[in-house]
Amino acid sequence: MTANALFKLLLRLNRVFIEQRQIEVKEQLIESEDALKDFRERNRSIMESPQLQLEMERLMRKVEIKTQVYITLQQQYELASIEEVKETPSALVLDEGTPAMGKDQPKRKRIVFLAMFLGGFLAGTISLVRQTLKGETAS
Repeated sequence: MTANALFKLLLRLNRVFIEQRQIEVKEQLIESEDALKDFRERNRSIMESPQLQLEMERLMRKVEIKTQVYITLQQQYELASIEEVKETPSALVLDEGTPAMGKDQPKRKRIVFLAMFLGGFLAGTISLVRQTLKGETAS
């Protein structure tokens, strides 16, 4: 497994963990909110009882903590999703490249031979043209 594939797997596992934890905390938050609601319905007048006031504050604090944890997990989930998408490659490699078995281009022997032949041909042609021009000017 390549390092990139391992990194993507870790990102996906992180996102899945956060998603599962978010579901758990949401259920706990709903339970805490229901407990607070039930307490308020059972105890309409809590001003005379310090113990009931403490109990209500404890339940409210529990709801607040669960709400904050849920919000934090929601933010972490969004960041993990963005990070997972960001690490997805924009180009897909279909086949891995393989080195060539031998040199294909340029064929140096052919190039050198052609250069020598053309150079000789050009030199001969220029020499003939000069001699022809010298012969005509001499006459």
